[in-house]
Order: sequence, then C-alpha cells, then structure tokens
Amino acid sequence: MAETTDHPQTPPDAIMSQEGFDAPTPASSATYQPLSLLAMAGFGLSVVYALAVLVGGAVSLAGHIPWLMPYWTFLIPIAVLVVCWAARTRIVNSEGTLSGLAFTTWGSRLAILFSITYAAYYIATFLAVRGPAIDIADDFFQKIKNGQLEQAFILSQDTNSKNMSTEAMRDQIQGRFNQPMGGVSAAPGTYSRFCQERFVRFLQMDGEQANTVPKGVSVWEYTKGGYHVSLSYHVATSLVEFDMKVETFGRDPKPGEGKGRQWTILFTRGETSIVPDTLKETPRGAEFARRSQKAQLKAQEWAAKVSDVDALQPAERESLSKLIRGYDTLWTGKEQREDIMGRIRKTFQPSGGKGPLFNMLTQSGGIPLLRESDGRTTAWVDVTMRYYDDPNMMPRYLVEGELVLSAETSAAAESAAAWRVDALELLSARTAPEMRRMQQRLGGPNAEEGGPGRPPNPPPVPSGVRQGQP
Repeated sequence: MAETTDHPQTPPDAIMSQEGFDAPTPASSATYQPLSLLAMAGFGLSVVYALAVLVGGAVSLAGHIPWLMPYWTFLIPIAVLVVCWAARTRIVNSEGTLSGLAFTTWGSRLAILFSITYAAYYIATFLAVRGPAIDIADDFFQKIKNGQLEQAFILSQDTNSKNMSTEAMRDQIQGRFNQPMGGVSAAPGTYSRFCQERFVRFLQMDGEQANTVPKGVSVWEYTKGGYHVSLSYHVATSLVEFDMKVETFGRDPKPGEGKGRQWTILFTRGETSIVPDTLKETPRGAEFARRSQKAQLKAQEWAAKVSDVDALQPAERESLSKLIRGYDTLWTGKEQREDIMGRIRKTFQPSGGKGPLFNMLTQSGGIPLLRESDGRTTAWVDVTMRYYDDPNMMPRYLVEGELVLSAETSAAAESAAAWRVDALELLSARTAPEMRRMQQRLGGPNAEEGGPGRPPNPPPVPSGVRQGQP
C-alpha cells in the first residue's frame, strides 16, 4: 500500500507555468534624454553675468574705483530667469524626453544671488554720492540767496578755499577766474558772467523767500577720477519759477590731500543752468520785467551820452565825477592800480582834442538787479568802461562796474525818462585783454600789466593768489 503524503501533487503544467514566471527577463537598455539647449543657454548666461560681477568687483577693489555697469545690464538677470523658467516648463512638459532641470535651477539661483548683491552695491553707492551732491547744491543756492556770490562762485571751482580770507578769495577769483574775453562786446570774465546769470539774479532778488527743491538725479556716473551727478531742481520765487539742472562733480582725493571727495558745482561751460522753456513769470515778475527794460534803456542812453566826454559841459563833468564811488573797494592789480585810479578820476575830463579816450557799454543779454524800498525801485545795471591811450589804438584798461538807477515805483515801468542815475559803482579793473596779449608778444610771458616794452619780472605773490592778470 502506497504511503500518503501531506503535500498535494502539483500538476506538470502548473510546474511549467511557475518556472516560466520565475525565469529572469533580459534588462532593457536605458532611454536617451537630450539636454535642453534653452536650459544650457539660461545657465550659460547666468555664469557670464556672475563672472562679470565678480571680476569687475575684484578689479574695482584693487583699483579703488567703483564698478558701475551700464543700466541695461540690469536686464540680464531678468532675461536669465525668463529663459530658465521657459526651459523648465518645456522640460516638465516633455514627458521625459528632455533633461536639464538642474541647469535651470542653478541658472536661476546664480541670477538671483548676483543680481541682488550687485543691486545692493549699486544702490548703496548711489545713496553715498547723491547726499553730498544735494548738500553742495543746497549750499550753492543758499549762498546766492544770502548775497555771498564770491563764496557761491568758489564752489564751482576746484580750489581749496578753506581758511582763506575774504581779501585772498577775492584776489583769487578776480585774478584767476575773471579774465574778460575782450573784443567789441567786451565779454565779461567767468565770475562776472556768473553774477549776471538769470537764475543768480532771480535768487538774489527774492533772497530767503526763494524756494529751491531737489527733484531727483537725472544722470550719475563715475568718470575722470570722480562722480558726475546731474541734479534736477525746481526753483520758485515771487518773480518767476523754473526748472534747473545742477551739475556736480565729486573728485576723489589726490595723494597728499585730506580724506573725502572734493565736490564742486560745474558752471564754467554752462553746465548748471535753467532748463529751456520752463521759465514762467508771475504777475509781479512781469511787472519787474517791464521796469528792467526801462532801466536798461535809460542806462544805454546815459552810457552813450557820457562816452562823448568832449560834448559835456563843465557843470555836467563835475556832477558826473561825483557819481563815481567805490575807489576803496575797487579790485585791481597792484602794479597798475595807481595809473588806473588816475584815469578813473579823470573819466569825464576833456580829451584835449585827441578824440574819445573813454567809452562805456552796458552788458547785453542779462537782467539788472532790482529792489523795492520806500516807494522807489532801484536797479543795478552792469557796465564796462574802456580807457584808451589813443582813440585809434586798442584799449589799455578795462573797468567793470554797476550803474545804479532809481525811479518812483509807480512810474518805473512807464518810460525810461522816469529813471535817474544815482551812482556809478566800481567793481574791478585790469589791463584790457587786447593790450595784455600785445605786451606778452613784445615782452614775453613775464610782461607786467600796464608796462610797455620788455619790463622786469613781476614780484612774487603768495601761493594760490594771483594779482591782476595770470
């Protein structure tokens, strides 16, 4: 009898089926996924941007200069993020047929990291130069409103005026920065032109009532060893309102100078000026403009009359000579001062048949300084006087001054006849530019002012101060 077993018998076909199930299947080959070119482009662009920031920063640090890339470079990280986002979207939607997600991730991270780092540096640098630029512009306007024109003008020159006396400052301004251009129109020097600027006169006439408000920075850049910052201002006075561009420059200290940048107002070439077509007169300003026109017309008529000294009557000459004032404060070079003073005192004396040895011109293109007081309006009109040795020769001396006129306020705008000449105030005097150039040709670069032929060298002057012509 056969033995029974506890294990049931497995049918042969089941055994074959089980063996087929357990048999190992051959490994399938890996599926190829091409790398997204868009992802590579985004990552490559981020690497280029990161290197530009890093290398530029290193060079800037080594050379002690700022690293300011053009404005358009701020679009690079934005472009990187857009490209990486587009590449990532395309890869995800490719159902496994594209790869490169890691490149999109790292491209985005590099763009964000270095753009934020550079933006922080850029903003910090901007704020560091914007503040001092506005400070010097505000100081410039304040000095003009206070009538401190010499102090305001010196802010436009790269010169150290610290601890400089008023007399030394005036010598430096007149000697170095106020050489007239000469010619038929007797174009004034840089300082005189500054004093005659329209925005200067408007601020002077309103004083502390004038309102100067900064509106922002239009341009800023690092160039020629310093920061050039162009500011926009709105100026409002009781006479006019207008927009101004104020150009400033912060020069990095040179070796041996004290720490900190030296800030100046750029004016010499007309950089700081009223923005065209923004000047608007108030009703009071329109009235002042009418008075100015009548005062200038009177000044022109008076200057033409007194220039013909041989036609003047003795009584007229005496009264005219009494109008001249400012001998004690007149600036002039030391070498020719005595000769100039003698000629000014004889301004209205007859020429003795030699012809016109003196003439006076009013400055055109500017506006006079007007002020009201006790029912009268006073105007200061800029004039230039030229003195000749011979009427057919070039002028020897040139004197700048102001013709002071006044009129009843109620009639000041009606006619030139309402105005009267009260004084002729002397400001500065020097050898005429034409004569100066001739002397230099004859006597060399060391020719003294007012000296004929080949005079000896002039005496030395203190450092930083130049008497007379440079």
